[in-house]
Parts: sequence; C-alpha cells; structure tokens
Amino acid sequence: MFTRFRSTTLIVNQTRHYSKRQRKPTGRRTSATTETPGSSKFFDYVKSKTFTRQMFLRFGQNTIDDAILILNPGSKMKLRKLDEKKRKQLSLLYFENIAPIICELPEAAEISLTITKVDTPNHLNEIKVWWKAFGDERDIKIKNTLESNMEIVRKKLSETMYHSNVPPLKFIPDRSQIIVDVS
Repeated sequence: MFTRFRSTTLIVNQTRHYSKRQRKPTGRRTSATTETPGSSKFFDYVKSKTFTRQMFLRFGQNTIDDAILILNPGSKMKLRKLDEKKRKQLSLLYFENIAPIICELPEAAEISLTITKVDTPNHLNEIKVWWKAFGDERDIKIKNTLESNMEIVRKKLSETMYHSNVPPLKFIPDRSQIIVDVS
C-alpha cells in the first residue's frame, strides 16, 4: 500500500512540473499580427525585389545592371552626379529607348526624322537628343514636331524606364551630316 501511494504522488508531481514548463514564457511572440522591426525590413526588401522582377517581366529588360542604374536614387544630395561610366551607360539606355518612341510618332515618319546621338550630362538635369539636320525647310518642321511632342516622348520614356523620373529633353540639330553630304 505504501508503494501505491508513493507512485501516485510521483505522477502528480511530474504533471505539475510538466504543466509549469508549458506555461513558462519563452520570449517569442507567437501572434501572427505582431510585426517586429526585423521582419518589416525583410518584408520591404522582398517587396522591392518582387517589384524589380515584375518590371523585368513587363518591360523585357535583360540585365539587372541597367535596372539598378535607372532605379538607383544616387547619393542623398539634391542633384545626382554620375561618373563617366554610368553617364555613358545611361546615355546608351536612353538612346535605345528614345529612338523607337520617336519613330512611332506619325509626324516623325512623314518627315524622315533620324536620331543620331543621345547624351546625359553629369548632373542629369536634361537629356540632349541630337537629330539629323538637312539644312533646308525640313529642319523647321522637324524642330516644331519634336517640340510639340516633347512631353509625350518624355512620358513614354518614363514608362519604358520603370516609371523613373526622366529629366527634360533638349533636341539639338546635328549639322555634322550636312558638311559630309556636301563634300
């Protein structure tokens, strides 16, 4: 009889000890709605990666370096200053995207407009776009066409470049071709 009493007390003591272990707080938050600072940073990081991946699929950009260059806000200064390598790369990207946009304009097709060069300054305050000048009255038509469609071209360029901020466009006639044609 003594052994029975002893075994039941052991079982009762073990269950009490086990139940205390379950109720002891672990320090972890188990609620799904509670957000920790670490998880919010990770969520923002994953969200930015998903956005970039969606833009790749939507616009068909092949290299991640181009997307990083376009979407990178640069330094914390008011003006973004580009080094020579990034400036050339950004100029090439703008050229590849501006030329098809301008060629889609019906007025540009009528006057046989050709884009020869695109350049971005170091501070990225404007985009200089050179077009082939003919040296006659067609130049006036081309200039008026480009100036009237400047905002349309800028808006479409912003859409193709991940909806980034595109600086104002400045159209400049390229007269070097006139001298070559006359000679």
